[in-house]
Amino acid sequence: MSTDHNINQDLGWRKRQIALDQKAENARELGLDYEPSMTDWFPPHIKPVHKGVYLVKDLFWNTLYSNWDGKSWSVGSVYLSSAFAALGSDYRHRKSEHQNKNWCGFTEKQT
Repeated sequence: MSTDHNINQDLGWRKRQIALDQKAENARELGLDYEPSMTDWFPPHIKPVHKGVYLVKDLFWNTLYSNWDGKSWSVGSVYLSSAFAALGSDYRHRKSEHQNKNWCGFTEKQT
C-alpha cells in the first residue's frame, strides 16, 4: 500500500472524528446531549449486515463502540469518535476475544 493511500485514509478518519466531535460540541452549546439514534438491540446470534461501527455490550454488560468487519468484532472503545477513527486501520483488525456480543446499529448514516 502506498504512503499517499495511507495519508488519504488518515485524513478521512480524522475528518470523521472532527465531524463527530463538532456534532457533540454543537449539542453541548444547545444544552443537549448528543446521542445518535440507534436501532433496537440484537442478540449475538444475529450478526450485522453491514460493516462499520456498532454499539455493543461486552461480557460485563459495559456499553462500547466496536467495529464489525463482516466476520468479527474488534476490541471496543467508549468513545464513538475513536471507533470511527479506527475504521480501516490496523486497530480494527485487533479482534476482540469475545465475539458473542449483543449489538445495536445507527438509524442514520454517521459522517
